[in-house]
Amino acid sequence: MIPRIQMSQVVIGASLGCIALGLAVGASRFPVDAGFSVMGPSVVPFAIATFAGMLSIGLLLQAMTGGFRNLSVDAPVPSGSRFGVAWVSAGLVLNAILIDRIGFVLAGTLLFALAARGFGSRQWATNVLVAASVALPVYWAFGIGLGVSLPRLINQWI
Repeated sequence: MIPRIQMSQVVIGASLGCIALGLAVGASRFPVDAGFSVMGPSVVPFAIATFAGMLSIGLLLQAMTGGFRNLSVDAPVPSGSRFGVAWVSAGLVLNAILIDRIGFVLAGTLLFALAARGFGSRQWATNVLVAASVALPVYWAFGIGLGVSLPRLINQWI
C-alpha cells in the first residue's frame, strides 16, 4: 500500500523550511567579528535556523509518508482556534508597522490586547490595563536599567 501524501501538511513543512532558510540568510549577514565574546552574534540565529530546518525535514518526511503522526483527524477543532491565529497575527503585524509611529508602549499594549483576544479573552479594558502595566516597566527597565535603545515611550504627537 502506497502512503497518501498530505498536501496541506507538506505546505506546513515547506513553509517552516522557507522560514529556516530566511533565518539562515539573515544570520549570515551579521558581522563575523566576535569582539570580546567567544561567540559572535550569529551563533544563536544559526542554531535556531538549524533547528527549524531539521524540524521542517521531519515534518516533510511525515507528510510524505502518510501524514503527521499522533494527529487525531476525528478530534473536533475548537471554534476560537481558527480566528485566534488571525488576532495574534494582526497584533504582530500592527506592532511591527506602528512601533516607530506610536511608540513602544502603545504598540506593545496593542500587541498584548490583540494576542489576549486571540487566546480567548474578551475583556478589552482589563487587557489594555495589564498590557500597559507590563509595557511601561519593560520600557524603563531596558531604557534606564540596561541602556538599550527602544523606540520612543510614546510618539511626540500624542
